[in-house]
This record gives sequence, C-alpha cells and structure tokens, in this order.
Amino acid sequence: MGLSILIPVYNYEVSSLVKSLADQLKKTGKQGEIIILDDCSDSYFISKNKVTSEIPNVSFYQNERNEGREAARKKLSRLAKEDNLLFLDCDCELIYENFLAVYFGLIAENIPLASGGTSIHVLNLQIVNLYCIGNM
Repeated sequence: MGLSILIPVYNYEVSSLVKSLADQLKKTGKQGEIIILDDCSDSYFISKNKVTSEIPNVSFYQNERNEGREAARKKLSRLAKEDNLLFLDCDCELIYENFLAVYFGLIAENIPLASGGTSIHVLNLQIVNLYCIGNM
C-alpha cells in the first residue's frame, strides 16, 4: 500500500520540504507520491515551487483562483493515487529523517487513522513520537 503526501500551499516556498520528503520516500523504498496544490499564490512563490515537479514522484498543480484550505484539501484527496493520505501543512519542518518511515510503519500495522501536529496520535490515542513541527 502506498502513500500520497498532500501539501496545500499559499504564498509559501515548499521546495526544501518537498526535497526532504522525496529523499525520505526514496530511502523507504515504498510506493508513494507527493502532490502540491498551489492555491493561487503570488507569482514569486509559484515560480519557486513549480520546480518541485521536476523531482521524481512529485506533482505540482495550481488553482486559477484562491479557493481556501478546505477546498484545496478536498481537491488534493481527489488527485491522490494511493490508498493512504498524509496531509501536511506547507510550513511544517521535518525534524527526523525517519518521518515517512513511521507513517509507512503505521500503514503496515493497518492503523486506520493517525493525526498529528507536534505528535502523531493513532486511533487508540497512543502517542507515537514527535516528528513534524509547524512554523505557525
């Protein structure tokens, strides 16, 4: 089972985050994709982020008008090709090199739901570990 990593973006540069995720995905040897949806950012950010589509397993899409976070997430879920979805905020920072490996571990254990912020919580409310920090 693969993993679709879905990142809605608005006026934020995500190229370093996407490169880190792509490197981790490659290291896991697992099936996956990274999809970025730009929600009508300024041209500066679009030009910076569009180059991520040159990275293997990365797709970049743009909305013609700003539709908001909820609509962007719904659109990303429709674009996803894999069975498992991981939504990340564009301003998060990976602080561990095994960030994706943990999610693939949860998939292997058939854990149906995990939610995070500064910690990953699985359906039975067990805290797995601290992995991604948002810069909000």
